[in-house]
Amino acid sequence: MTDKPTSGTKQRRKREKERRRRDILDAAREVFFAHGFKHSSMDMIAERSQLAKGTLYLYFRNKEDLYVSLIEDGFKLLAGMIAASVAEASDIESKIVAIARSFNRFAQEHNDFFTIFSTLSAGDMRDIHERVDSDNLKRLNEQEKAEFSKSAALIEKGKSIGLFRADIDAQYSMRMIWSAIHGATLHCKNKKHGNFDPIDSEQLACDIVRGLLQSFKPAS
Repeated sequence: MTDKPTSGTKQRRKREKERRRRDILDAAREVFFAHGFKHSSMDMIAERSQLAKGTLYLYFRNKEDLYVSLIEDGFKLLAGMIAASVAEASDIESKIVAIARSFNRFAQEHNDFFTIFSTLSAGDMRDIHERVDSDNLKRLNEQEKAEFSKSAALIEKGKSIGLFRADIDAQYSMRMIWSAIHGATLHCKNKKHGNFDPIDSEQLACDIVRGLLQSFKPAS
């Protein structure tokens, strides 16, 4: 008769499984960052993680599933940085500028995640949507929508107190701001190796956002 696993044994196995999953994700992040999504493979990730390829498939169905899991990890990290920065700001405008500052800091401190995000935004990633687990993709989309709604709510609050014009669309306005933040950060990263004077990417992103916020205000 086989003894049933004790509670301690179950907990240990759960921790070991979580640690193995984390090891695979860490290896995948390094591979995707070094080679890009399209030129990466499960074989490369298995070699980097020093695990058998079959072990990877016990945790992830394919490299697309791995990629989305990494995006989710990065998104949670970014969301946490934004929440902490926004909480410290005292007024609506400062909170929105804090979003720009947090995103820029995220790009500098976690360049691998930022590169993965940028690749997803710029490239033809239809394979991900076609091959990834639908529940994982749905969860990621819901997290993204929830975070975006928080930032758009700041615009709505500004409208309610007369800080911003009543006729502006909060969702569209926030898309403008996010596009500007990402564009400014990406621009400065791309120009680091060109024949251009260095630019403070955080300052640029914040100045652009302040300019957009000014355009949202009622005419004086």
